[in-house]
Amino acid sequence: MHRLDRNTTGVLLVAKTDTAHWRLAHQFEHRQVQKVYIALVHGTLELDGDVIEIPLGRHPYIREKYAARPETGKSAVTKYELQKQYRGYALLKMMPRTGRTHQIRVHLSLIKHPIVADTVYGGKMMTLGQLADGQPLPAPPEPGATLNEEDVVLDRQALHASELRLRHPIDGKEMHFQASLPEDMQVLLQLLDRYRSNKMTKSE
Repeated sequence: MHRLDRNTTGVLLVAKTDTAHWRLAHQFEHRQVQKVYIALVHGTLELDGDVIEIPLGRHPYIREKYAARPETGKSAVTKYELQKQYRGYALLKMMPRTGRTHQIRVHLSLIKHPIVADTVYGGKMMTLGQLADGQPLPAPPEPGATLNEEDVVLDRQALHASELRLRHPIDGKEMHFQASLPEDMQVLLQLLDRYRSNKMTKSE
């Protein structure tokens, strides 16, 4: 019911019966399901938050991609909030109001802040050398191991489905599901705190 792109981590929703399926589908169709994602993007955000409203459809030339299609695309709305600004990178809380394919990835790319390591939509792979920017590399996690400047910090798009709120399809009870950040994104944020922190958070 709540599918994720390949290499995106987080909460999944599966319907076990036909009745549950159509009742959950009704909630999604009428935008009664609240979804929250965490994304790490390139660049410095000008705003602490905004709403991106750009219709999307299949890319006219590349079948596997989606793109802005103002005339023929389907409505796509994504709200975002800045959680922490690093030097050259930003941690965002994403709240899509619609559920189009690749929606968050395309919307962020269209506002010139592609997701880190999302090479399909303009994101770049990040190596330890680029992140450290000439500073000494961290100690290897295990004795005898070595770290090189060319080591890739994250080998997938830095996007995580962290929360899902909906009503139980049978008894109507409000339900809230959460998934903690996976280890690879936690390590990446630790490295950003070490090398790219500018001591600016949303609360400040």
